[in-house]
Amino acid sequence: MRVVKGYKGRILDVQVFQLRDEGYTSHFSIVEDRGSEMLETYFQTGQRFATHDDALTGAFWLAANKIEKGYEPHFNKAREE
Repeated sequence: MRVVKGYKGRILDVQVFQLRDEGYTSHFSIVEDRGSEMLETYFQTGQRFATHDDALTGAFWLAANKIEKGYEPHFNKAREE
């Protein structure tokens, strides 16, 4: 399941996955629109959650926490030769 919502001017895109041996995990992206470019950074929570709702809540909490701590996306330009 995928859920997208805004948070402090950024887009949080969360996906929840059911694990084979019970439980859930989640991944999320933080997307920032800088006008002429969209910067998206992908993260895996690396955690196991008991329920789908816990995985969803956990991923949103981790994403919001990254933003609160001043996370900024890194943009690497290809070298011009």
